[in-house]
Amino acid sequence: MRHSSLLARAHNALLDWRYGIDTRGIFDVGGSTSYEHASTNDYWLLKRTIARLDPHSDDVFMDIGCGLGRPLAVAARMPFRYCVGLEQDPVIAARCKANFADQPKVIVAQGNAESFHYTHVNALFLHNPFKASVLDTVLARIERTRNRPLKLVWMQINNTHRAVFQRYGWDLIDNRADAEDVPIGLYVKS
Repeated sequence: MRHSSLLARAHNALLDWRYGIDTRGIFDVGGSTSYEHASTNDYWLLKRTIARLDPHSDDVFMDIGCGLGRPLAVAARMPFRYCVGLEQDPVIAARCKANFADQPKVIVAQGNAESFHYTHVNALFLHNPFKASVLDTVLARIERTRNRPLKLVWMQINNTHRAVFQRYGWDLIDNRADAEDVPIGLYVKS
């Protein structure tokens, strides 16, 4: 195992301990052909990625496919008004809710992104939670239920996903990879 990998794992474990949560692990999403596997990212990468949303005190952050909530832990320490996590899997959602039971700024909902009402959120985070066909349905739902301009950051973006965003009129304003060459797309929708 590489030295940097050991340091990252130790740093992530330390921050989980400091925040009083457990976000370690990779989970199968029941053999779904529409949803991707659940995994975690390093806190340092999440902090830099979520900061691209340029958070303000009137912004409401949402992690679609929040897993155990590591991005929620990062966003809760930024100047968002509050943070919402949406997780489809009931077992994972229950563990995420337990992670944030004592944090009123964080709300965790169990459900799917295709039927959620996006009325109050305006800063969306997605770490490749589903395939392009589901993204198409989710973006249509967002378009029907939102009531304010949106900012969205997508980690692990690929050309198929980019085409779906383009079809729905989202403007790509930043398409840089991070230091680990993780492709990240930052989009806005007026």
